[in-house]
Amino acid sequence: MPDQVDPLRLILESVGEGIYVVDGEGRIAAVNRRLAELFGLPPDLLRSGEPAEKLAGHLRSRGASGVDASADKILRLLAEAPAQSFSHACAGSGGRMLEIRGNPAPGGGFVLVVADVTARQAQKAAAGRAPARRRQRSLEDLLRTSLDRITDGFAIYDASDRLVMMNKIYLGYQAEDGDGPQLGIAFEELMEEDGRRGLYPDAIGDGGAFIAGRIAAHREGAGRLLTFRTINGWAQARDYRLADGSTVVVRSDVSELVERDRALRESQASLAAAQRIARLGSWELDLIDLADMDKNSWRWSDETFRIFGYGPGQVEASSENFFRAVHPEDRDRLREAIHHALDTGASYSIEHRLLRPDGQGVIVQAKSDVIAGPDGRRPVRLVGTIQDVTEQRAAERRRDELRALLEATSEASPDGILLTDARGRYLFWNERLRRMWNLSPEYMERRRSAIGRSETLLAPYTEQIVEPGPFLEEIQRMYDRRQALTPDLRDIALKDGRVFVRHGGRVAAGKLPYATVAWIYRDVTEQRKRDAELAQTQRLTTVGDLSSGLAHELNNLLMEIGGNLELIEMQVMLSIVT
Repeated sequence: MPDQVDPLRLILESVGEGIYVVDGEGRIAAVNRRLAELFGLPPDLLRSGEPAEKLAGHLRSRGASGVDASADKILRLLAEAPAQSFSHACAGSGGRMLEIRGNPAPGGGFVLVVADVTARQAQKAAAGRAPARRRQRSLEDLLRTSLDRITDGFAIYDASDRLVMMNKIYLGYQAEDGDGPQLGIAFEELMEEDGRRGLYPDAIGDGGAFIAGRIAAHREGAGRLLTFRTINGWAQARDYRLADGSTVVVRSDVSELVERDRALRESQASLAAAQRIARLGSWELDLIDLADMDKNSWRWSDETFRIFGYGPGQVEASSENFFRAVHPEDRDRLREAIHHALDTGASYSIEHRLLRPDGQGVIVQAKSDVIAGPDGRRPVRLVGTIQDVTEQRAAERRRDELRALLEATSEASPDGILLTDARGRYLFWNERLRRMWNLSPEYMERRRSAIGRSETLLAPYTEQIVEPGPFLEEIQRMYDRRQALTPDLRDIALKDGRVFVRHGGRVAAGKLPYATVAWIYRDVTEQRKRDAELAQTQRLTTVGDLSSGLAHELNNLLMEIGGNLELIEMQVMLSIVT
């Protein structure tokens, strides 16, 4: 958490009067610059802890102070540490009229208040001197108003550790609550009472330890910073012991800072997890010395260490360790990319190899941006990322190998092959398909991004088909998941006399009903011709077989008729003979 501004010093420097506080041991407890200005003294002449006589000694020097001889009373009272209140008017530096008031402090010492009353002096001459009580009240109101405007809680405990002064925010009072009911209570009693009221969640169940620790820090009075929870969020407190035994307590609401810190830690944890999952490290290089890059300091994320083959923080983040990890054959190329970025201010993206301490080689994608200084020209920082893409490149090689195998196999096929995604965009085709349909290379490339199955997109096909209706219906049915497929291959008659058959299939992928559609076209023109010739031959053979059978039957019938005639003829001859 950042250090808090000292509210006591802020108050002293914001008031218009000169303030001079002396403790019971005769030393300066507090002083502001306004006092030196009114007395005509050097601004830093008086400091806390110095003997109080130092002010009196300088006031005696007319050349240094400009205070007239009527200040003798003040000098005497300062030397004697007054035991009762006093008020005195005198001439000050630059022709000012000063009003000096002194009041003894309860624990010893005194408080001196010096005010510039030049403007008021003329009015007082006519209206009479205002009562000292009114002036004192004015100063008290000013001090109280200043305290209440401070955003931090502020309180003073006397030497007996009892609350004698506070602003409204110290105990969370609202303006209408006045001074509140707590004045006069001891710090220890206040802590125990607040603990019983449940104001400190950390005190629930173990209130003694929490309260004892808070009281110990208060009594120590060394300004030690404490951060603790309250029912409204988080707070910080500092306790300052003064020389007279009194204690100043400054309390700040740091709920927003704690929340920001928590959010930052969560964000950093999420970023670290994301980098670990993506194998993406980040780094920064402060460009203090552009002539010698090795003298500049680096910062690596945990994942950067892992990518280089180390545990987080295992080695120093330095130029030496950075380039030692780069493959020797890639170091010059990477250095050139970095120097070019520094010279031009342009980003760079380069892929190179790393060698880990265990000898394992990895491939990384390195990117970096140049951050320029206020003048917009000189680079002051390089910020970059480094990602382990070893597995990705291996997968890409396997994919390329499979694609090459698919292309080689498909090009050897006598059929036209086309693969599309579920929206009809072309993913792959072989040269046989393009030539079968007389499609231009430009049309095929355009269909890589063209979505839809409209007649306009399919015109290069339908314009060649005798009856395009069934062709389009089958395509619509294939891309409609609700439609069942027909497994048979249908003839597609083209206007040039060719005949194609087409088979389409949906290819499932993961949990998707289908991710791609495969189309296979085969030119069966010659086969259909042979089929027609074979059918004609079969018909002629059938007719021949039928004719042969009829002739055989007719021959049998004629033989039977001939036999019968011979029989009749024999009967006639016998009848004649007889």
